[in-house]
Amino acid sequence: MSKISENFCKALDILGLRQIDISKKYDIPRQTVNIFMTDQKTITDKLIEVCEKENINLNFIATGKGNIIIKENEKTNFKEELHKMIDEIKEEKAEIYYHLIKAEILKEKL
Repeated sequence: MSKISENFCKALDILGLRQIDISKKYDIPRQTVNIFMTDQKTITDKLIEVCEKENINLNFIATGKGNIIIKENEKTNFKEELHKMIDEIKEEKAEIYYHLIKAEILKEKL
């Protein structure tokens, strides 16, 4: 069993979730969930989706370090963090990031 799979299984045990639960809840084939739980060698988009929605700490999944489950009050407020980062960067960089974000917003509208 890979380390990622081992850590993912620990998290599911704590949450009381089984393979079938994850498969049905996230519309993931059972075979894929089985790989998550036995031989997952990389962090995939689907694994990230499950972890984020179940409040499983991705750092724990990847490294085995940190809290296994993220409590509601420990979740990152991305907008707040983004504002802090913007306050710390130089004006020229802020303008670049502004245009990158603006481009992403426009792409989503297409």
